[in-house]
Amino acid sequence: AENRAMTERQTQAAADVAVEVVGLGFTYAGRDTPALDGVTFRLEPATWTVLVGGTGSGKSTMLRALAGLIPHHSQGAMLGRVRLFGLDTRSTAPSELAGTVGLVLQSPDDQLTSTHVAAEVAFGLENLGLAPAEIDERIARALAEVGLSDVAESPTAQLSGGQKQRLLLASLVAMRPRLLLLDEPLSQLDPAAADDLLATLERLRAGGLTIVAVEHRLD
Repeated sequence: AENRAMTERQTQAAADVAVEVVGLGFTYAGRDTPALDGVTFRLEPATWTVLVGGTGSGKSTMLRALAGLIPHHSQGAMLGRVRLFGLDTRSTAPSELAGTVGLVLQSPDDQLTSTHVAAEVAFGLENLGLAPAEIDERIARALAEVGLSDVAESPTAQLSGGQKQRLLLASLVAMRPRLLLLDEPLSQLDPAAADDLLATLERLRAGGLTIVAVEHRLD
């Protein structure tokens, strides 16, 4: 009983940490030099973290590891451990992590899957098997959160780059992740659109979301 209680306390302690990375290394198949080597850090819930580094320093690889795409969808050798709110990414399938972590890629067009705004947000929710009424409620709430309620029925092709970024964000927010990963979210935005996106992200962080972003525009 004492051992069980200790295990439960350890499990709870791990779940209280948003991200725990211990000795992480990853070498892509066919390469001799590791993209990541001996990385260790931990992040508390509801924090902002920015990853900075030169081209080829492993920033995007780190995001893929935090999303659980490494080792499940990347050929190569992984060392060490990544835990997201107590979930080990080695033993937890990416589909199971969908409710915990969301990843927004640098180019919105590479990630959009639907031709209309509301359908884009619905896609992930339908994959979760939610009831239609709950899907509709989550779509409306997520679009309102990112300021896209007025274009809910619009084709995605008519959206600006900033609106597409917001749509991808809404699609993830609707799934209620606890960790949001962003790969250069400001790269295609003008200063005003960047300010708007950052303000939205800060509201989400204040509401409890943990955010990790790769970004070159440090100003």
